Amino acid sequence: LKREKESLQRQLDRSSNSAKEADYAHQVSRDKGNLFGSMSDLADLGMEDVDMKELERALAIVRRKMDDPTDLDFLEKIDDEDLTTVPALKKRLQMVQVANLNITRELERAERMLKAQASINRDLHLEIEEAHKRSRSEKDSLQAKLEDFESLSLKRLQRIHSLEAQVRQHLYAVGNGGGGKFRKTPAALDDVVGILDEEDNLLQEISNGDFGPDENLIEVYIIDSEISENVISSESSTFVLVDFFDYESQATPLVTGLYPRYDFATTYKVTVDDFFLRFLATDSLSIELNKAHNADYQLLARASVTLSALLESSPRILLSRLPLVSTKDGSIAGYVHLEVRMALPVTELYRLFLDRHPEERSRIEEVARKNLKSEIVLQQDGTTTTVQAAPTSSSLGPREEVGAA
Repeated sequence: LKREKESLQRQLDRSSNSAKEADYAHQVSRDKGNLFGSMSDLADLGMEDVDMKELERALAIVRRKMDDPTDLDFLEKIDDEDLTTVPALKKRLQMVQVANLNITRELERAERMLKAQASINRDLHLEIEEAHKRSRSEKDSLQAKLEDFESLSLKRLQRIHSLEAQVRQHLYAVGNGGGGKFRKTPAALDDVVGILDEEDNLLQEISNGDFGPDENLIEVYIIDSEISENVISSESSTFVLVDFFDYESQATPLVTGLYPRYDFATTYKVTVDDFFLRFLATDSLSIELNKAHNADYQLLARASVTLSALLESSPRILLSRLPLVSTKDGSIAGYVHLEVRMALPVTELYRLFLDRHPEERSRIEEVARKNLKSEIVLQQDGTTTTVQAAPTSSSLGPREEVGAA
């Protein structure tokens, strides 16, 4: 493109020069025409002897004086818009260099301002991030405190309901004379009702001892047993092992004979919470009959006592003939006479437990049905016996047995 531009520029210059020469020749011709046209006038003036060459030279001198003395054909013309000449290019280069220098200065100043603004933005961004982190931390802390307060409030509300239920149970127990009384050792089954009219030592222990508002006492009393002569001899010594909840197993003293009278009572201090109420509703007390053999012992029979009756208004279970199932052949090895009771009723607490956990009701009912089926045992004479739950009234009698063919 540059070469084409230079070529076109040269052609333009030649055309311009040719035009100027033609114009000049035209002007000379016109001047000559004017001159020759006025020869008649010169003749009239008596100047017909004037030399034409001298006249042309005079005209050329006059024209040169009238033209621009700097406009010479052999000199290069300087045009500001013409960039093909060296002076114009130098001048334009200087102008571009000055403009570039100014632009460079402006760019440096803009870069400095941009760096300063970037630094300010970075500091502001860090401050905003720190504020967000602090806000999130404070929010999490407040949320955790709120959850703690809600949990604490819920626990306190449950505690209040539990204490109200215990107060109602205490008032109920006081209104009913404190329930049954602790025993002396009865000589016969008919003496049990008379003994129950005495003062209740369990309630005395709770009132006199160091007990919290959610604590209670459960007593298991092993009175005596009747063992089949096919299982042991009359000279053998036996004892009963009691296993309750998560406490250590308790053993009665060694007694000899087929009708041993153990007269053994063990007391458990329990905390009445949801877990313990669920245990009473679904689990049982384990009774094991063991035969002493030198320094060792042999397991003869087992029995279990369903504890759901302790959740009623009169928390007492009296079993006069609880079958002991042999561990060898599953037959009845004998019977045990025992009593299980709780110092204070927990009916209201159990009702609150079911209200708080309605999904436990169906599970507890299913376990109760299974326990009822498991209480059907086979007697020695081939008949079946269903051991019913002890009555929940204040007068405790012997446990009933309903025979079925």
